Amino acid sequence: MKVPIIPEAWKIVGGKLYLNNNRNVHKRFEQNYAEIIHGADLNGEIIRPTPKNKFKKPIIR
Repeated sequence: MKVPIIPEAWKIVGGKLYLNNNRNVHKRFEQNYAEIIHGADLNGEIIRPTPKNKFKKPIIR
């Protein structure tokens, strides 16, 4: 999935680069990145077997 990002909103955790698409999201990520990453990993396990044509286009604000 491609979404726009801002270059200033990034963090490296466990050797992985995490990019955020706005400063508010980045601020929340900085405060609670371990829980956010864990939730994203769980979501990944659910959506991985889903065919690409079944995904909706992301809402970008």
